[in-house]
Amino acid sequence: MRRSDAYGALAFLARQTFVDPQRVAAVGFSQGGWVALFVAEANSFEPFVGPSNLRFRAVVALYPICKWAMGRLVIPTLILIGALDDWTPAADCSEKIDAWRTDGVPLEQVVYPGVHHSFYYPEFQPGRKIFGHWLEYNEEAAADATRRMREFLKRHLS
Repeated sequence: MRRSDAYGALAFLARQTFVDPQRVAAVGFSQGGWVALFVAEANSFEPFVGPSNLRFRAVVALYPICKWAMGRLVIPTLILIGALDDWTPAADCSEKIDAWRTDGVPLEQVVYPGVHHSFYYPEFQPGRKIFGHWLEYNEEAAADATRRMREFLKRHLS
């Protein structure tokens, strides 16, 4: 259902007069990051939009669940994740990225040393355990992630 929600949002945005449908990216956090990776996979859009030109042009995934991503990525993708993330381990993403890079699609991964899951949310200051996993805001990582995300989107959507 989440993939269809993402494509429903894309279809909605494409109908708006203030949106260039050729310049829409998917950005997601944690499970939303996994959904963003999912829409970057080969043939992920055809069940929803057909072989049309309507598709996401870039993906930014913050601490996604990489072990659930299966297909080859076919659009530019940036993954931002903490080295101490015990919920969505950076190692899972590194392993997948090594396999995905074989097709020449721009893929970038930034692993923040000493940083945990949910580092982007000030609500997790101080850090705390939720469902057995440590979540903690990191101002420095969040600021760097914002900068990198903007640069990445500017490079791939301009």
